[in-house]
Amino acid sequence: MAIKNQKTSKKLPDNKTLVTIGIALIGVIGTIIAALITAVFSFLSTKAQVELPISATQTAEAKFLVSTHTPLPSFTQTAASVENLSWENYLGVEKKVQCNDIILLPLDSDYTENAAEKITQAISNAYQNEDIYSWAKIPEIDDEMYNAQMISPTFDIDNISSQDWIEISKDVAVSISTEKDIPEKINAVRVGGGCGGGGETRNFSSLNLDTNFEQYTGKTEFTEFDFFKLEIGEFERFRFSFSCKNPGYYRLNFNIPYQIRNTTGEIQTNVDVICPREVTLWFYDMMSNKIMGIDGSYFWDGSSYVSK
Repeated sequence: MAIKNQKTSKKLPDNKTLVTIGIALIGVIGTIIAALITAVFSFLSTKAQVELPISATQTAEAKFLVSTHTPLPSFTQTAASVENLSWENYLGVEKKVQCNDIILLPLDSDYTENAAEKITQAISNAYQNEDIYSWAKIPEIDDEMYNAQMISPTFDIDNISSQDWIEISKDVAVSISTEKDIPEKINAVRVGGGCGGGGETRNFSSLNLDTNFEQYTGKTEFTEFDFFKLEIGEFERFRFSFSCKNPGYYRLNFNIPYQIRNTTGEIQTNVDVICPREVTLWFYDMMSNKIMGIDGSYFWDGSSYVSK
């Protein structure tokens, strides 16, 4: 039987087929481009999430200088010192000037002449206007028990609500802003005389004051209780200790957690302290409202304060 050879013919794709193929290619290319765009934006978003908090932290760093015309420097407000509007409905915070506390005298006064009169008048005015409680604290420089470098700000926390008892945490976060640019010599006054007794002060663990960091956070705690319980009208006296590691001006921002019924929040307050390079210490007697004279002169020797 004879077999007829058949030739296979090659047909070019018609227009409809070309259009279909083109659409498919466009879809594939579009998918690839979309995937690339998604990857790029995902990378940028991740990069931003990492970098933005760093930038925000750098921007929030406190920048302040000690003024020679005011008793306190002008601090930039930090996040920790922003007022919490809710806690003041339940609690009161009262900064204390304890017997034998040492406080910074106004920097804008010349104490070379009539120093006793000037200091007595300044302190009397400060007590009358209640400015004394915002004056910066100085280390207990002639107290050997505290190794002459401890600063111990104290304040009372009161339950002023009319609702219920309030729980106060034993753990306190302290945000510390620093400034190393301070005067070479300052004047300070020890407040003494008429020291009363009774009551119990809650002493918290110590933190370091170090100008090697512009801003940092530490935690201090009271180790004897799980928490503090304040009935209506009751108060607790908290005493915090800070150790000078080098001279500088420090703002201490306290964040103290509390709970009342189902409401939680943080008490927020601050205290200013200074670790001087050199200080002339005066003694003020509260009973007679007089400056009794110079109590000594001290300087920082690299690790502590020593008498000149």
